[in-house]
Amino acid sequence: KELNRGEAEKAKNAELYEQAKAIVLGALSDKPATISEIYDEVADELPEGFSKGKVQYAITRLWADEVVKTEGKVNSYSRKA
Repeated sequence: KELNRGEAEKAKNAELYEQAKAIVLGALSDKPATISEIYDEVADELPEGFSKGKVQYAITRLWADEVVKTEGKVNSYSRKA
């Protein structure tokens, strides 16, 4: 029982990130945008409970190989060509 503890939560989170991926990456263009700008654009379309922090985590960790990071005072992200 202990071995599977948290597995349902992990599966639920993985499903949320998968649902959000197409929405978030679809909002990216070749013009860099900050996490806040990206979140503001897609907030209404995201699954319930998918916060700005989750968008940031996904873009910077999970989907990092699919975006271009532009470093600055505030980092911005765009779609990889």
